[in-house]
Amino acid sequence: MTENLVVVGNGMASQAFCRCLTDWRNVHERFNLTVIGDENHLAYDRVHLSSLFNGKTASDLQLEPADWYNARKIRVVTGQTVRSIDRFERTVHTDLGTAFSYDKLVIATGSRPFVPPIAGTDLEGVFLYRTIDDAHKIANAGASCDSAAVLGGGLLGLEAAKALHDMGIVTHVVEMAPGLMPRQLDRLSASVLKSRVERMGVKVHVTKRTESIEKHGDYLILRFDTGESLSVKMVVVSAGVRPRDELGRQAELEIGSRGGIVVDDSLQTSDSNIYAIGECVSHHNTVYGLVAPCQEMTQVLAERLNATSDLKFQSGDRSAQLKLLGIDVFTFGEPLGESSEAQLLTYQGDLNCRSVLVRNKRLVGAIGVGEWPEAARIRTAITSSRRLKSWEINRFQNSGFLWRGQNTLDSVRNWPPESIICSCKKISQSDIVSAIQGGCLTVADLREKTSASSVCGSCQGLLNELVGDCEKEVSNVAGWRGLMIASAIALVALSCVFVIGPIDYSSSVADARHQIDFIWRDGFSKQISGFALLGVMLASLLLSLRKRIPKLTLGQFATWRTAHAILGCITVFGILAHTGFHMGSNLNFWLMSCFIGVNLIGALTGLVSSVESRVGGQIAIAVRRWRPRFTLLHIFMFWPLPVLITAHVFSVYFC
Repeated sequence: MTENLVVVGNGMASQAFCRCLTDWRNVHERFNLTVIGDENHLAYDRVHLSSLFNGKTASDLQLEPADWYNARKIRVVTGQTVRSIDRFERTVHTDLGTAFSYDKLVIATGSRPFVPPIAGTDLEGVFLYRTIDDAHKIANAGASCDSAAVLGGGLLGLEAAKALHDMGIVTHVVEMAPGLMPRQLDRLSASVLKSRVERMGVKVHVTKRTESIEKHGDYLILRFDTGESLSVKMVVVSAGVRPRDELGRQAELEIGSRGGIVVDDSLQTSDSNIYAIGECVSHHNTVYGLVAPCQEMTQVLAERLNATSDLKFQSGDRSAQLKLLGIDVFTFGEPLGESSEAQLLTYQGDLNCRSVLVRNKRLVGAIGVGEWPEAARIRTAITSSRRLKSWEINRFQNSGFLWRGQNTLDSVRNWPPESIICSCKKISQSDIVSAIQGGCLTVADLREKTSASSVCGSCQGLLNELVGDCEKEVSNVAGWRGLMIASAIALVALSCVFVIGPIDYSSSVADARHQIDFIWRDGFSKQISGFALLGVMLASLLLSLRKRIPKLTLGQFATWRTAHAILGCITVFGILAHTGFHMGSNLNFWLMSCFIGVNLIGALTGLVSSVESRVGGQIAIAVRRWRPRFTLLHIFMFWPLPVLITAHVFSVYFC
């Protein structure tokens, strides 16, 4: 038998619930779905309400067109306000006298603007900021207005201030608390935000309680409890919101101590046939005013009503990443003021401040104002209660970063499209992004599709971040220390050729050096060192084929690469034993020059490769750009060696 399911409210939570519910097949065999909204508009994006002041229209904010509801067999009634619920007859009644019967009822009435008990809020020129109609009224009044005040320095208040400021209006923000966004930010963060807002030209007045608004000609006079006053032509009240729980009160449902219709973990009210979701809800005495937890509620209720799971709403994520007046504001995890027995770590820069909350060395909360490249990673770490190391804590207090190598380009997502991600295969950021957009969801998928990370694996961390798994542990590339040490030793030894020069021969048999330089004078010793050097060079060449021939899969490439570097380092000392670093002349000169060049570029390539997976930001971009160039130059300079060595051997034995 089909049940009548009525949803009271046509906001963002209501629309998300309808979407989740009707995504299941055959849902229409179970429910006749009716949505009743008091505004004349279909559900719209209230978060971006301020975009209406920048040329957007109401239809641009509309979440879905009428055809979407029709296709899903959802009956939508707009412009009617539900005034009462008859729990015994199971009907709801609107202000137009229409009655709708229900078997199950979902209340999604959201919240209403809080209007402080201030005399004069009903005067002409005083507006609320909550709906599309409110925005239109403010825009119309702002066309002939040169000054305005916003009562409230919270999220909506700052959004309203930005809209007024963008219209060229001299804008004041009046907040009764000691700082902006008092529910989200601590004193330091609020102070930095205030400073940033004022730099943009918006005037901020904190610790100012408005006692009355008076009309004087074309101006409105705000009287403060400090005895001061402010004269403006328009006032926008945006002092927070309160849950719209009047239907619950009328129907005698249980109401929370802080307002809101009380629901349990299944989103059921004190009446088993009535549910509630969104900002009108009180769950464990918490009223949520952010989109994310409301969206979680819609998913839980939709699944339960479809009898597909016994999913429960435990507690909503109150994290938020906002851009207020163009300023980044972050609040993640536990609110700082509500956390006990936790250590608060704070860093303040010129234009930003960052605070993290640590309990038992685990990251549990964070707030920040201004640019914070680590923000996404911070949020993920809080979700998983990541344990911080002592040096990470020290780094944060000194630099404002928890992790090594952070800067504005720390996130590989922000790298230029042409930046190299996989140096071995010369695969760019845009290649990886295209593969992800084409359906690759894991590093394994990307490896299969693009061959990235199929050689040395140093780009695996970048791939993890691009596919959204930046917290996955990535082991250090095998042999990186050996690669670095061997390359550094070879580089130092070769540098000595240019700084110190060749080892001088002894001037007589009495010279102590005569016991050493015989290895360069004695023909048999020269043959031993020469053929040993040739053997090591050939072994090093064979090891380099591990990368060039795909069918060679024995062992890890990184291990082979380290062995190649070690043998390359040995050849440097082999040439010392064979020549004493004397360049010789003619053919020998070109052979020595080629040999030194190959090993010098090889040593630089090894050093760059060893740090490739251990740096971030601009340095990582540069390293990945230059490593393929060094590698190509190393290979290019090697090709003359076989010809020159062959000619050298021929000249020694046959000329």
